[in-house]
This record gives sequence, C-alpha cells and structure tokens, in this order.
Amino acid sequence: MELALAQKVFIHKAIKRINIAAGAVRSGKSVGADFLFINEVSRVHEDADIFLIGKTIHSLKRNVINPLKRYLGKDFIYRPGKLEAYLWGRTIHTIGASDEKAVGKIQGASIGLVLCDELTLYPENFFKMLDSRLSFDNSKLIGTANTDNPNHYLKVDYIDREKELDLYYQHFQLSHNPFLPKSYIDNIKKNYKGLWYRRFIKGLWCLAEGAIFDFFSDSYIRKECPFEPDFYVVGVDYGTGNPTCFIRFACKYIGGLLFYHADKEYYFDSVKQGYQKTDSDYSKDLKNFIKDKEILTIGIYIDPSAASFILQCQRDGIYQIKEADNSVLDGIRTVGTCLVTNRLTIGKHCVNYINSFYGYLWDSKAQKIGEDKPLKTNGADHPQDAGRYAIYTIETQGIGYTMQALKM
Repeated sequence: MELALAQKVFIHKAIKRINIAAGAVRSGKSVGADFLFINEVSRVHEDADIFLIGKTIHSLKRNVINPLKRYLGKDFIYRPGKLEAYLWGRTIHTIGASDEKAVGKIQGASIGLVLCDELTLYPENFFKMLDSRLSFDNSKLIGTANTDNPNHYLKVDYIDREKELDLYYQHFQLSHNPFLPKSYIDNIKKNYKGLWYRRFIKGLWCLAEGAIFDFFSDSYIRKECPFEPDFYVVGVDYGTGNPTCFIRFACKYIGGLLFYHADKEYYFDSVKQGYQKTDSDYSKDLKNFIKDKEILTIGIYIDPSAASFILQCQRDGIYQIKEADNSVLDGIRTVGTCLVTNRLTIGKHCVNYINSFYGYLWDSKAQKIGEDKPLKTNGADHPQDAGRYAIYTIETQGIGYTMQALKM
C-alpha cells in the first residue's frame, strides 16, 4: 500500500513515548498511525501488554480493527467474544473508553504498546491512567484525534508541552492526503460550516463560541413542504419542570439520501402556563399531535431517560415509540450537516423550532474547562433536543423499514 508523505513522516518521527497525530478528517492520520503500530508490534517486550483502544468497541472495530485486517490479512486475527486480537504470536487487548469506568480496564496493566483512536473523546482520568501504565523503557503510545477545544486536556497538558515531555505531535491537513479525489474534497467541504468546518476541514483547535448554528438563516424556512413525503417521524423532548416539545418531520428519500422537513411542532412550558401536565396528559397530547398522519408516522424518538413517559405512551397504545440516541455533539454536527446540504428545512409555522436555531448557544463557562456544551438557560435546547433525537437516531441507525415495506 502506498503511503502519503505526511504518513511516512509520522512513521519516521514518531519515536517518543507519546505520539499524537491530529487534524482534519480524512487527512490520512489514521493510516499513518496504523502502520506505525504494525511496525512496533514485534519490538514490544515479551512481558508487556499491547492494547487497541477506541471510544467504543464498535468505533474501534470500524476505525482500527477492520483496516488492520485489510492490511495484514490472515496474520491478524480478531476474536470479538474475547475482546482480543492476535498478531505474530502476540495477544492484543481491545477496549472502549467511553466513560469514567473505563479506567478499570487498564488498571494493573503494564503497557508496552497502545494504539488509541479518537483520543479527544476519552475521559481525562482514563488518559492519565493510560499514561501511567506505559511502564517499560521503550513503551509507546500512538494516538489519533480530530482537533477539538483548545482548552481540552490533551491540548493543554500534553500537545502544548511537546518540548518538555517525551512527546511527538504532528498536525494533519486535508491536503496531506493526496489519494482523495477532488470531487470528494469539494463535497466534504460543503458538508460543514462554522465550528465544524474550522475543526474538521481546517483542522484547527478552536473554541465553540456564540451561536451553535451561526450560519442559520431564513433560507432554511419554507412555506410548505418541498416534497411529497414518504413517511413521518417525531422527536420528543420531555420535561416536567422544563418545557416539553414535539417536532414532526416529513421525510423522503431522494437520490439515496433522506430529506427532512419540520412541518409541525408542539411546545408546552409549564412555568409560563402556570400549571404542570402529567405523563397521561402529555401522552394524550402526543396522540392528538400525530393523529392526522398516524398511519404514516413510523417512529417517535424519545430520550431513554424519560422512562415513565415512554411507559405511559406504550400503555396508551402509541406503538411507534423508539428510544433516541441522545449523543449531543455528534447529533448537533449531524443536524448541521443536514442543514448545509439542504436536506433539512423548517416550516414557517414551527416558530419555536425556528427561534431555537437562532438562540442555541455554546456554554462559555464549559469552554474554559475544555468542554463543548450547549447553553441550557434560554429554552432553545428543548426544540433542538427534540429535533436532534429524531434526525441523529435515524441518520445513525436507519428507519428500520425498507421502502417497499412502507409502500405496502
């Protein structure tokens, strides 16, 4: 396999204890890290542990394990039931590091070599523990990451201290990958705007400041649905002391991609109205909300934490209930991509949803400690949560039906 110049440079210069390749998406950093890992396996002390680490086992398999299988063929064996891989007589442990509890997976390990995917997504205490487990003279950590908040612990405590630590850092740009077709580069640049363009395309470590959807304008608002819908879905943000919001999307597949139009909303703020509703009240409201398109409504996506409301809806015969994927940052990015690629439009009468795009802000206090979080004090988060639950869950998990089944 031919390597790009930037990948060859990384393999040649990454001779430190900690070696990090970070930058733009699709810039070739993962391939360079993979081949460096392959080169290092045979040099690891026989008593040392070898690890492959991702945010989750699923993402690790997609981003690291499957590529290693392609590069190495039969030499690389993966046993998902054991969470182990084998290469040239060495056992390689595979783990996810999605939360604080992941620390327990490496406590007591003596690590000689580790390849880390999506480093900026690891909890800080996990990475600090991982650092402490590199206990051999020639132990090596190889890590890849997309750029993030400049106050992120990886940037402040490690990358910015490159000269004083036993660390090598290489910045990757989209132009460093000469194997990408120009058409792909042109298209991926169109997929992101604002913060995500600066981080994912330019590869900059930059703050999430001001409006989250700073590119949003009236151009995304429509008087009527721009297509004949194939089906409908609903996103629900449920609250007791907070507002409850339903957003309904008309959906249609066009050219293999799913297009969304927010055609109806429900918004109830118990504080402004002066009284609260029960789970039963909201369930009845939801049933009335979907009544005009009930047969064509194939999914109602609700945050799994709203367990009592979900149970009430099921008791009341609302059969389309599905648990939403409530990943915040990935969901925000996905909604943004749908907007900039003109796959998401909003009906002019969805006033709360429209206003939420203008009022959805980054939390400046969280930025100071290296975290990207939406502000939750101006009410914009409720329609945004509802919309995101539907769109992101469908974009990552699909609708669960074939188009033939929907047309029967």
